[in-house]
Amino acid sequence: MSVPSSPFGLYPTRNRVAAQRVMSGTAFTLGQPVVEGGVSLFRQSLWLAVPVAARGAAALQLATSALALRFEPLTLDVPTDDRHWFDDVVTEDDNQTVRIEWSWPATVTALPDPTFVQHHIGFDLYRADGDRRADEPTQSGHTGSTLSPPWVGSPMVVVMQQAVLPTMFTETLVMLMVTTSANTAAGAPVESGLPDAASSPGGAAAAQAAAPGSQVGQTAAQAAAQAAAQAAVQMQRPRSHVVPTVTLRGVPTSPRARLVMEARGNAPETLLWLTMLPGEQGTVTLPQPPVADEWAAALEQVRKRLADEAPPLDSPVLLRLDIESDAPCRVTLTQAALALDGEFEAVADAARADFDGTRVQTQALPLVLPTGGALQGLRLTGRVEGGAAADAGAAASLPADLRRGLLLTSPARALVHSVLDEPTRVGGLALAWHPLSDAVALTLRLLGDAADTPSAAPLLELPLRADTPAPGWLALRSAAAIDLQARHLWLELTINEGSGLWLADPDAPVPTQGCCEPRDSPAHPAQPLGVQPALAWLPPPRVDPVDAPALPRGVALLVGGQVLAAALAERFELDAPAPLLPALDSQGLQAQSGSAARLTLVSARARLRLA
Repeated sequence: MSVPSSPFGLYPTRNRVAAQRVMSGTAFTLGQPVVEGGVSLFRQSLWLAVPVAARGAAALQLATSALALRFEPLTLDVPTDDRHWFDDVVTEDDNQTVRIEWSWPATVTALPDPTFVQHHIGFDLYRADGDRRADEPTQSGHTGSTLSPPWVGSPMVVVMQQAVLPTMFTETLVMLMVTTSANTAAGAPVESGLPDAASSPGGAAAAQAAAPGSQVGQTAAQAAAQAAAQAAVQMQRPRSHVVPTVTLRGVPTSPRARLVMEARGNAPETLLWLTMLPGEQGTVTLPQPPVADEWAAALEQVRKRLADEAPPLDSPVLLRLDIESDAPCRVTLTQAALALDGEFEAVADAARADFDGTRVQTQALPLVLPTGGALQGLRLTGRVEGGAAADAGAAASLPADLRRGLLLTSPARALVHSVLDEPTRVGGLALAWHPLSDAVALTLRLLGDAADTPSAAPLLELPLRADTPAPGWLALRSAAAIDLQARHLWLELTINEGSGLWLADPDAPVPTQGCCEPRDSPAHPAQPLGVQPALAWLPPPRVDPVDAPALPRGVALLVGGQVLAAALAERFELDAPAPLLPALDSQGLQAQSGSAARLTLVSARARLRLA
């Protein structure tokens, strides 16, 4: 059976009609005992549904939700025709005596006046054992007045101190119903609202012997129909006219609330959550901790049920909230605002955007947002690398021997001599690197040459911090093109964090200049270079900053033309601002950079409000 779509919340029926959604301030009377497992209790059930859209969620949680159930004592009038409360109610012919057997040990606080015209009638209450009534009354009272003490026990025999006759209105109405039914059954018009003698059992029996076609036969048919109608009315009116109503009092007893996942497919009904205060209580409120915390484990079970369902069902998961007490009481939902959020991973695998630094580039980062909910939040986690992989192929291929090179461990410094044979314009330098740590932080300074000695002031300084998961080229790029004349140069590489091999150039001779030394360690003097490390000059940017605006440094995240984050840290975790969330569905997420870098989006955790 298809269930109409409705907002997430509590409903009085499984069909969950939106107009019947239970709101704050709704009150229920737990006023009818039900028997479960041989035990009588008082219950009101409400339903809520976890939509199919929750399937695939990494987490489910209540958001901006509040649930508070106030249990309080209750006084209620119960008619004696209520079969939930009374196993038997027998009114004797004297119109004074009524024997009442309870289906639940109620606390009786009063007997209301039986009619509109008879008030404050005295009565005696007797206990009984089987059919035998006690010789003396247990207590006495008057209708319309409070019993002191209240009566507890079954059976209860009420003996009025005067006869209580059915009211004229009641008798006239009943007889009119009987006569109308009888005349209709006999095919005769209704001539009077009062019965004739044939309505008695004796008259009906005599009428049955009359010929069908005679006047007597017609009366017999009327009598038979009247008898049947009267019997049907009596089945509908078992209430005693002597004690038509009993006033009961109840207090919350072991008030509790439990959340149940109803049977689904081959899975049985499952208890998810229970809160209870044992024993008799006054006015109390449940649950006491916030409902979002209370239901966290329950929603995780629901999420797993949806994820493990085979075959998956298209209907929502029905949850039932049973509000119960061991005695009658009143329950008010002082707070009933529930909202369900699901968290979904919007990138199946890590998304990547590579930038070569030659111009401002914008690349799309594909997100897969599930349907069936409204986007409430997006948390992005990732990293930005300014090195190797972003410039793979910009320099020569790596040396074949990955075990030969300069071993540099923080803190350390290498000084390498280089010669430019002709003027050139470059955009930076790439170093062949075999990492011995997960990440590295280094600084490269380009120094001039003064009589075979490095100059003090650098021509250029390029810092780099990057993850180093595998051997590759570490690309250090400048924001602007660098013009170099034909000259001798020195490259000073300082390792600030991490370690690795600056791989050797297999085609270069062993250098006669340069050294490698631990930084700030006089005990370990500088050592001459045993190999010429591999390096490659990188091409300049295609657009010269002299002729155009400077390229932005770092990587930015955009939603359409709006900036989500202007400059990402090397490792970032950020939440998308709420005003940008509506545009994500239509315009998506983009990364933009004008420098050589790689953006890796490791996770995009989307939070959706599920209907």
